[in-house]
Amino acid sequence: ARARSRSDDCGAEARSAGAGGCRSRDGRQSVSVRVRGGLRDPRRAGNMAAEEADAGAAPATKDGKERVDYTELVETATSEAEALAGAGNLSGALEVLLAAEKKTRLGLDSIATSKLAEVIVRVCWEARDLAALNAHILILSKRRAQLNNTVGAAVRKVMEFIDEIEAGEAQEGLIETLRTVTEGKIHVEVERARLTMMLAKAREAEGNIKEASEILQDVQVETFGSMEAHEKAKFILEQMRLTLAQRDFVRTQIISNKIKRKTIDAEGFEEIKVRYFRLMVELHTHQHEPLKLAKDFEAIYETSTIQADDAAWQEALRNEALFLALAPFDNEQNDFMLKLQEDRKLEELAAHAKLLKVLTTDLIVEWPLPNVSEAAELDAHLAALGGDWAADLNKRVLQHNMRVVAKAYNKVRMGRLCQLLSFDDADEAQVAACEALLSEMVSEKMIFARVDRPAGVVSFDKPQDPSERLGAWSSDVEECLSLLERTTHLINREFMVHGVPMVRA
Repeated sequence: ARARSRSDDCGAEARSAGAGGCRSRDGRQSVSVRVRGGLRDPRRAGNMAAEEADAGAAPATKDGKERVDYTELVETATSEAEALAGAGNLSGALEVLLAAEKKTRLGLDSIATSKLAEVIVRVCWEARDLAALNAHILILSKRRAQLNNTVGAAVRKVMEFIDEIEAGEAQEGLIETLRTVTEGKIHVEVERARLTMMLAKAREAEGNIKEASEILQDVQVETFGSMEAHEKAKFILEQMRLTLAQRDFVRTQIISNKIKRKTIDAEGFEEIKVRYFRLMVELHTHQHEPLKLAKDFEAIYETSTIQADDAAWQEALRNEALFLALAPFDNEQNDFMLKLQEDRKLEELAAHAKLLKVLTTDLIVEWPLPNVSEAAELDAHLAALGGDWAADLNKRVLQHNMRVVAKAYNKVRMGRLCQLLSFDDADEAQVAACEALLSEMVSEKMIFARVDRPAGVVSFDKPQDPSERLGAWSSDVEECLSLLERTTHLINREFMVHGVPMVRA
């Protein structure tokens, strides 16, 4: 009853005052606002009042303050500073600009603050006062509550002037200042990478390759999400080039993994793809890996820009074929050679086409090739490559001949084996070389062989366990019965065709 009477009292007071309230037991004021049709919550009333406010009012900042338009302030400060700088009073111009920058910065106007920062660095540059330029870049970056866009705008503006400065300490000092300002700031990570590239090129021009490589490796562009893939790939290629220049092949291999094949195979990356695989050719040449070299030249050969140039694709295809012949024999290498032989363009390179053909045929290869012109072309190509590639090719031919002998013979005398492989069986050194070649191929599991030295016999028969032998016997019997059945069928068909009566014994 008391609650009902108190509610009635509050209602009466509200009706008499139009808007009012009553106090609860704990003394707090309960307020209500009269509207047409009843009462409403004051918080909703505040929202509706804000919606009914003038639409032309200035927007508010995050802390609820009205945002001020500093356009006129920026224009006034800029014109005044330019006048002072033109009169030779650079310090006065900078004081005016910094005072205006403080107001816009505290007012959280990033656009106006960025414009003032650009004017500050431009005024210093036009006065050719690099000391003031370096100092005010640092001042802008260290000011309290500085906006990210302001630092980025100042850095980008200064980067426009770097190329106009003569190479030397002044230019490198400005680059170092900008790198200091951008260090650890994700919103200017791309600018920092470009500045690092400039500094590395300056060190390389001085002849300091090691320092240039170390500077460039400090930037991990593969983690940058704001940098374009094209620019990112170029940056990594420069890292690879400098590490190769100082003969750091292990680090080059690590850096090369940062570029994905899917990226450089895309359209528009043809130049980068060719540069990348040429660097990989240099790396794999040092590592002496002919199969990887063949794959590198295959990637270069398949590039559209290389296909458009006859001399370029012939060179790439010639190297691909030769290094494929130089690669140790395995299933991958053999499949690669058979696939390459299907390319019609290989027919234009007679010597290299002939080389692949003889290495994929189960016949003893005569070496050097009987055709003098083809042999001379291969010798010239091997001489241009340098190194021990000629010896490697001779070894691959001998290994091919050994595999052919292993397929044709179950057992062969060592003297006869030497004759088949073009070794002199009367020379103990050459016989020992033939035996060493056989042992190497057996250890690498290219073939199976056993040597009976007292008897001077080499056996290529691989021992079979009972299950393998039984399986081979069953297969032979099945093949024989199938052949017998087919022969009987053909004989009966001939009798029926010619109408000859069959005579049974």
